[in-house]
Amino acid sequence: MGLAMSAAGEPRRLANQTFALTEGFFAPIFFVWLGSSLDLREVVANPSAVLLGLALGGAAALAHGLLALTRQPLPIALTTAAQLGVPVGAAALGKTLGVLAPGEATAMLLGALITITLVTVLSGRVAALVSESVAPGR
Repeated sequence: MGLAMSAAGEPRRLANQTFALTEGFFAPIFFVWLGSSLDLREVVANPSAVLLGLALGGAAALAHGLLALTRQPLPIALTTAAQLGVPVGAAALGKTLGVLAPGEATAMLLGALITITLVTVLSGRVAALVSESVAPGR
């Protein structure tokens, strides 16, 4: 049965329903659950957590900016740094297991917000690069 299913492919309706269930139901519950479990006062009480968040966001931007060494335009390389799922997952798992110090989970999300802000700032330049590559010389 499994080989027949692999050969025929996954039914599209089932795939769409599964995607809708995970993205429309479970993902919002996960983000709300994590958001309600974070204490923003921990970041204020621990200034080193703010520095950690800034360092995480900056390191992510730097690591993804290195893609420019492969001749990818820098704004496009930097937009690949935007992550929310991985930091949120790491923060949730770390809080659940109790392996994070106070403020570290919130610092991870601060780092993620920095990368998302970077993408927002660069979106105009990326749009210009894309339109130039689609219709050069316009």
